[in-house]
Parts: sequence; structure tokens; C-alpha cells
Amino acid sequence: MAYDSARNRVVLFGGQRTIDVFGDTREWDGWEWLWGADTGPNPRAHHAMAYDSRRGVTVLFGGQSAGGSPWYGDTWEWDGTTWISRGADGPVARAGHAMAYDVARGATVLFGGGNYSSVFRETWEWNGELWVLRALDGPRGVHKPALAYDTARNVVVLFGGSSGEPPFQIYGETWEWNGVSWALRATSGPTPRSWGSMTYDSARGVTVLYAGWAYSGSLLGNTWDWDGENWTLRLPNGAPPGLRVGHAMAFDSERDEAVMFGGWETNSGYLGDTWLRGTPERANFDFDCDVDLADFTTFQLCFGGSNNPPASTCPPAVNADLDGDHDVDLGDFLIFQQNFTGSR
Repeated sequence: MAYDSARNRVVLFGGQRTIDVFGDTREWDGWEWLWGADTGPNPRAHHAMAYDSRRGVTVLFGGQSAGGSPWYGDTWEWDGTTWISRGADGPVARAGHAMAYDVARGATVLFGGGNYSSVFRETWEWNGELWVLRALDGPRGVHKPALAYDTARNVVVLFGGSSGEPPFQIYGETWEWNGVSWALRATSGPTPRSWGSMTYDSARGVTVLYAGWAYSGSLLGNTWDWDGENWTLRLPNGAPPGLRVGHAMAFDSERDEAVMFGGWETNSGYLGDTWLRGTPERANFDFDCDVDLADFTTFQLCFGGSNNPPASTCPPAVNADLDGDHDVDLGDFLIFQQNFTGSR
């Protein structure tokens, strides 16, 4: 997934469910998933996307088809209406890589991934015309790392990944790319993982990491924030949305919320749920700059149905729909409590 900031849409392409690999494009408008297109790139999974805000297109590279092969090495761009093929020159065909768009330098950054013979540690950049190999050193070669661009500090943040082949090793290093070189920033913090997702929360100025695959095959469901110096645990394992791997995440800067879709979980199998995580300001219902018990009271007065306060004292109902199900109810109270009352 990637967030199209010009059209205020989260763009989703492809993915896999059991043996089926998809080639459809969907867009999330803040309330529901809309049909985008069923033509364009070949159906695939384990590809990567990033939104190029300078040119107003979502960039897609690589991935793999049903059964694990072939691996793709093609580049596509989505302008909101049509997918356009940009050729197959550049990085070697691969899957399990990660991409993020460097706003300051106008380049889509790609790192890692692998194919049947290799796991890569190359850093590539797409400038809209061609791919340029920028570095061969920095993080070790990894499969399924998490990547996001910090717009406040103008760095690409990378976390984790795996060795990609038996015996599997899972890593927990934090690296940052400044457009010239990689710097190792932390070796502790979140549990080492691959198949996690990251996005940059521009409203709070932190990179958000959620879920993934840990050592020995166990799933994770915790949420962490990286502020450029330290990792902070925000939600532990067991908190909604729960354990999963292979999900996608993007930050909707128009609505100040992270959007998460899909993935896989041991008991439930493949998942098709959509979750939103907003900033604490979304839960400040009484506008006193502090999220506390008084906000619960305002929440209940405005949305519980038992009272009729003046409309001027209530925030828009969309602000109270914290679980994104288009209904303000007990589920929203529970998310409010888990995220903002200090118990988690």
C-alpha cells in the first residue's frame, strides 16, 4: 500500500490468499474501499510500493507470482486512473524488498529483497526516469524489512528483516539512509522481526512499526514508535488489531491516521480487515488539550444516544469512529481506552 497525498487515497495493489495471487487495484477513501482497476501489472505478492509526491504517481516494483516464481523486475506507475509500465531495467527481479519515497530528494528508495539465489543489500533509487544504484554497503542483505521515510528529519528508516533462507535469522537493527550513506542507529528496541510494516506518522513526528514474524516462527502484534533517537512501546502483544504478518500499512496525512490492511494470523488464516490508528488528538473530545476521563464523558454525551448536547460542543462523529466501522459504539470506547487512558 501507499498513500496518494494529492488525491487523499490509500492505494492497494495485489497480494496473496492461499494459492491465489491478485492483480486488482483498490483505494481507501477514509471510509470504504473503492474499486480502482483490474488491469495493469501482472498479479503478484511480496512487491513494494511508494508514492512519488513530486510527480503524483504511485510507484510499484517487483514481486512474485503464484507458486513463488517467476520473480518480477518491472516498474509500474499508477496515476489514479491507469497503470503505466516503466520497463524492466534496474534492480534484479526480486520479492520481499521494501520502498519509501524520499521527499527532499525526489527519489523512491528501494532496499533488500531476494530471489531463488540471493538476498540483496543494494540500495537503489528511482528518479522517475531510471533506476540508479546508490550503495552496496550499509544494512546486511535482508528479506522483508520494514521501511518508511521520516519527513521531519529527511531520512529513510529501516528496521529488521530476515536472512531469507534456512537456517533463518531474524534481525532487529535500526538503520537510517540520508541519501548518501546508511547509519546504524539502534540494535535494541522492538523484538527482531521480518514481515512487519512501518509508516511515518507526520502528525506525531514518529515512525510507527506494527506486528511481524519473530524468531522461531512466532507472530507479533505489538506497536512501537521511533522518534529518531529511541523506540517506545505503544501497544503490547494482544492489543488490537492482534498478531499478524504480511499486512500493509500507510499513513493518511489528510485524516492523521495510520491505515492497516490484511495479513495472516495462525488461527484465522488470511485476514481482510482494515484498521485505523489516529493520534491522541482525535480522542480529545472536550478540546481541553488533555485526553482523560472527561473525554469519556463527552464521548458518551455526544455519541451514546442518551443525551442531546448542543452540536457546537461535540466533535464530528467521524472523530469518534475509532475502529473505522462507520458506527460509533462500544468498540470505539474500547479502542479509546486501550490507546489513550494509560492502561496500555
